Amino acid sequence: MTNPEDIKDKFYEELDALIAAVPQSEKLFILGDFNARVGTDHQTWEGIIGRHGTGKCNSNGLLLLKSCATHDLTLTNTLFRLPTRNKTTWMHPRSRHWHLIDYVITRKRDVQDRRPQGQKSAKRLIVSKLKNSNIAQKFARDLDDRLPDTPQDEQDSTEEQWTAFREVVYSTALEHLGPTTRKHQDLVQKKLREMQDTWYCKKAEEIQGYADSHDTKRFYDALKTVYGPRTTGSFPLLTANGRQLLTEKKQILDRWAEHFNQVLNRPTTINNEAIARLPQVEINRDLDNPPTEEVRKAVKQLSCGKALGPDAIPAEVYKAGGPALMQKLTELFQSMWSEGKVPQQLKDATMVHIYKRKGNRQSCDNHRGISLLSIAGKIFARVLLNRLLQHLEQGHLPESQ
Repeated sequence: MTNPEDIKDKFYEELDALIAAVPQSEKLFILGDFNARVGTDHQTWEGIIGRHGTGKCNSNGLLLLKSCATHDLTLTNTLFRLPTRNKTTWMHPRSRHWHLIDYVITRKRDVQDRRPQGQKSAKRLIVSKLKNSNIAQKFARDLDDRLPDTPQDEQDSTEEQWTAFREVVYSTALEHLGPTTRKHQDLVQKKLREMQDTWYCKKAEEIQGYADSHDTKRFYDALKTVYGPRTTGSFPLLTANGRQLLTEKKQILDRWAEHFNQVLNRPTTINNEAIARLPQVEINRDLDNPPTEEVRKAVKQLSCGKALGPDAIPAEVYKAGGPALMQKLTELFQSMWSEGKVPQQLKDATMVHIYKRKGNRQSCDNHRGISLLSIAGKIFARVLLNRLLQHLEQGHLPESQ
């Protein structure tokens, strides 16, 4: 076969056959010099070319793009905004122009560097900074200055009051407990990259040694070490009846929703006859709004170091917030108490599943669900629990209960 076009067609036929042989449940990475220029037309090749391609498309690039479209693949080199010198890989000997012809290709569903436009994740607060007394005192003083100025109207709903309170507390905490400065971060990142490069070089030599000695087991074990464990949620799941394997992301999410809906919404098993035999106590309809002392007690009972809920404010911020934060939090709880309504964010939970490390990983029953709740919602729930416990301690129920 001497015709260059026939050679190219044969190459892509063999490549298509290899890609098709890889199960959809497995991750796929293709690295190589394709001598192809794919250009910058990300609108025509949406999802295949990113916004940061370079140059113009040639005939080889068109063959590569068609192959990627067939197998739902993405050219990851075009996803990142980088200087040309860091993006291009080959210089034309006559024109002296640099081109991108070497690519790292993977499945679209495995590209996790994107976030829907307009949605920003809350930056994680470094609560360990509160161990510094100077930072903790300055943070409390700033909250004392800003919280009293929070706009609040008696006609505002609890949702509006909570949103205003949350914005002030989080923005103030971000100023004092936010990520490290850019200069320090660059130094740390540079050192980490050097350590990472050294580790990868040693690991590459180790893998090559296993390949040369035909030690298949250690070869694949070393590859698993490099790629690491699968990310949670990326593996396929079985349907409820266990007869079908789900691989699409939407199907997997729907299966998790079905599973947790079944687990968390079971029919009640309360025995009304048993409850009727208990001594009945008159309902206390004159409970006052929770005072600041009860809120402060509930905050002290919080455990530190817990995972954050949807509000992204950790327990340590409430503990170090000072009198103004306690007062505003109390006012918010009193509004909730009077209206009989709780802001939606205080009721929402982020569900996280953790594999129990036994049984079939593809079965939802072998995973444990964890609910990540808003810390402010936990404080309010603790206020209610303390009042209930106080009521029980008055001897309204027998000791056997």
